[in-house]
Amino acid sequence: MFRSTLIAAGAVALCGVGFAQQRLDPANIHPITVPIRDAGVFDWQTKQWISGPQANKLLATSYTVFRNDCTWAGGGYYFGSAFDCWDIVDNGRLPSTNTPMSSLAGFGPTGVHIQSGVTLSGVTDDQNISSFQFAYCTFVLTGSVDIEIAFMDKLRGNCANGIPVQGKPYNLTIPAQAIPFGTGTAYFDFGSAAGNPLPGTSTAGTQACWTITVGFANNAGFCMQSEGDGTWDNDDGEDKFTWIFENNNVAPATNQNGGPIIAGEPNAGGWSSGSYNIPVGSDPVFGGACGTGQDDFDGWWMNIDGSSPNVAGPCSPVITGCYWFGGWPGNPLGNFWMVMGSHGSCAGCSNRPETYCTAGTTSSGCQALISAIGTSSATASTGFFVTATNVEGSKDGLCIYGTNGRQANSWGATSSFQCVVPPVKRAGTQAGVGTNGNCDGSFSTDLNARWTAKPAHNPGAGAVVQAQYWFRDPAGPSPDTAFSNACEFTVCP
Repeated sequence: MFRSTLIAAGAVALCGVGFAQQRLDPANIHPITVPIRDAGVFDWQTKQWISGPQANKLLATSYTVFRNDCTWAGGGYYFGSAFDCWDIVDNGRLPSTNTPMSSLAGFGPTGVHIQSGVTLSGVTDDQNISSFQFAYCTFVLTGSVDIEIAFMDKLRGNCANGIPVQGKPYNLTIPAQAIPFGTGTAYFDFGSAAGNPLPGTSTAGTQACWTITVGFANNAGFCMQSEGDGTWDNDDGEDKFTWIFENNNVAPATNQNGGPIIAGEPNAGGWSSGSYNIPVGSDPVFGGACGTGQDDFDGWWMNIDGSSPNVAGPCSPVITGCYWFGGWPGNPLGNFWMVMGSHGSCAGCSNRPETYCTAGTTSSGCQALISAIGTSSATASTGFFVTATNVEGSKDGLCIYGTNGRQANSWGATSSFQCVVPPVKRAGTQAGVGTNGNCDGSFSTDLNARWTAKPAHNPGAGAVVQAQYWFRDPAGPSPDTAFSNACEFTVCP
C-alpha cells in the first residue's frame, strides 16, 4: 500500500527497528525521452527471440495475475545509478483462496473492484508463472546489456524489513540453494550466461528503452505460492512476493545511467487494475493499456554490494536501505514495471473461470455478478467456490450448472437470460441474506463439495462447465425470478 504524503519526505521509521525509509537522490531519477519499444518475446528454454505466430502460441494460455506497468501521471521516469553494484528489491501480492477481499487494495469486502465494479475471479493458492515482463532504459550498446531478474515467494515483506538481502533465488536448471530469510523461486541471468540477448542502444550515448517479455515453451515456467506460502497470514512479511532487478552495467558516461522503468500509477484504472479479470487502465503518459499491481507499497529495498543497511559500502556512496521517491501522488509511486502471466495452478490445470452473458436487472435495480475462487476438481472434497454478489437482498436462490454449452435465452418478461444450456443440475437452495429492497444479498456454493456429496452430479475431469445463479424477485416481471451472469470453467483432475 502507498504511504501517506503527509509523512515527511525524509526518513520515516518503516523498515524495521533502527532503519528508515530514505528519499532517493533526485539525480538518480531520469526522464524517459524516447518511446518505450517492445522487444518481443524471449523463449527462455531455447534462448531465442520469437515473434508472430510463435510468440502468440507461446503466450496463448498465459493469464495476467500481476500487472504493474502504468507510468506516473507526472511523466515517464526510470531509476538509474552510475554504479553496477545495486539490486532493486520490489514486491507485490498474489491473493489466495482464503484471502479476505477487503485486505486487497482497491477491493470491497465481497471482492468487487471499487473503481471498475468487477468482481475478482480466478484466484488460486499457487500460480504456474508462464511469462513475465520487465522494462528498462539503457545507454549500453546491444549485446552488452547485463541484467538479472529473480523472484521469491516471500522475502520479509515491504522493504525487506530492514534486513540486507543475502543470496539469490536458484536458477530453474540448478537445484535449490539456501536463501537466508527468504523462499527462492526462480533466477534469470540475461548477461553472459544467456549470451547477452537483451537489446540496448544502437548508437553509443543515446537512450533506448525496452519492454522484455519472457515466455516458457509448453508453459514450463515456475511455481509461485500465492500469499507467500499458499495461505493468507495477515502479515506482509509472509504474504508478499518479491522480485529483484539486478544491474551489472556501469554507465558509459556521466548522466548515461540505466535501470528499471518506474511504474504503478493508481489513478490509471485504480489500485489492482489489470490483474486477473480486473479491467486495465490507460497509461497517462504513453497511452495504451496498463495496470497497477496488487498491494504495491510506496517504497522499495535497494541492496548495494558490500554495504550493510545505513553503512556506506565500497562501490557506491548510496547505502543499502529502504527508499522512496518522496511520496505519491506528488512524486512517482515507489515501484517498478513488472507483469506476470500464469497458466493456472501449479498442478498443471488451468484455473481461469471466464464470465459471459449479461445479468438481469431486478426490481430493486440489482445486477447479480458471478465469480469463482479456488480450483475446480473432480476429486478434491472442497476448494472451488462459485459466488454471486450484488444480489436482490433477502431472496432465496441456487446455483445451476451444466455441460452443454453457452446460450443467452430470454427469461420471461424479465431482463435476465438463461445462460446455461439445459439440462442443468441444481445445487441446494440457499436462504437469502441481506436487506429487502437492497442489493446486498449474496450466495456461495462449493462445487467440489457438492460433487463429493453427489457423485452422480460430478461432471468429471476435463469437462467444460457453465454455471449461473437463479434467485427470486417477487416484485419483478413474470416469472418473478432473475438470473446472474454466468461463468465457464474446465474441471481439473
